[in-house]
Amino acid sequence: MKTAQLTEYSREVLKGRQIRSFAYAAGVIGIPLSFRLAEAAGASIMLYCTDIKPTELFFSDNRIWHIFTIICALLKYMASAPVILAAAGWFTSVCDIDGEKSFHSLSEILSDYKILRKSIVTMLLTKFILALFFLPCGVFIGFASEMLLSGSSSGIFYGIHCVSMTLFSLGMWIWATLGAAAVPFVMAKNAKENVFALIMKSFRVMKGRRTGLIRLIAVKGLPLLAIVTIPFMLGSFFTTISLYINICIKEAEYDEWVKVQSKNENADNSSKISAWRDRNFKTSADEAEAAE
Repeated sequence: MKTAQLTEYSREVLKGRQIRSFAYAAGVIGIPLSFRLAEAAGASIMLYCTDIKPTELFFSDNRIWHIFTIICALLKYMASAPVILAAAGWFTSVCDIDGEKSFHSLSEILSDYKILRKSIVTMLLTKFILALFFLPCGVFIGFASEMLLSGSSSGIFYGIHCVSMTLFSLGMWIWATLGAAAVPFVMAKNAKENVFALIMKSFRVMKGRRTGLIRLIAVKGLPLLAIVTIPFMLGSFFTTISLYINICIKEAEYDEWVKVQSKNENADNSSKISAWRDRNFKTSADEAEAAE
């Protein structure tokens, strides 16, 4: 489905639902943003009350700051997980991808300990995997800055190579991030599935479909940069992205079904051929005995 068709369909299904769609979308964005603001406030207080430089917050052995950022990150993921899961289910139901199938609301997720725990564990594991992909990028950035600032010819040479490796690592991180984009939607459809299976299924779903998601984000996300358009277009943006990912899930499920059917047909054909060979062999043996 083309971007224009996705946009048109999203506009149709959102009629009368703009306020609720904006509320879910704002929750998905607002919770991480609020924790980022809390980190910024904590950094401002620490800089005001101490004599350290701003760069020392990130490159020194400032344990208090590192502990504070880790706590904020954990709280951010724990607070975001149920909201993202509920938003994925609601946008999927709005797009009417699964017909009359019902999804867990935010209140149901918060009241069900098993689903709440699984949503948090899935979020933490996904972020951990993405952090592993981003780790080489951070390492190469540090090496590149150190070598380029040295000023020597060999340092500049190795620094340029580190920059190229940084770009490669950044590309791998973007690839992994796009691959994990379907995790909340896969979980919304089957919350009882194993956490690792959910993440692996998301990567299978997005295989060969990342380019379409990038194009859709670029087309629908650029108008949001104007800031004033956010209240009017944020819900449509999330609906269009949700529609695309759910279509990808359906296509992946259909491809898996085709593979299973193909394997079953091959197995049936093999059994028929084996039976035909056995029957012919037995007939030939009976004829040979009769001739004797």
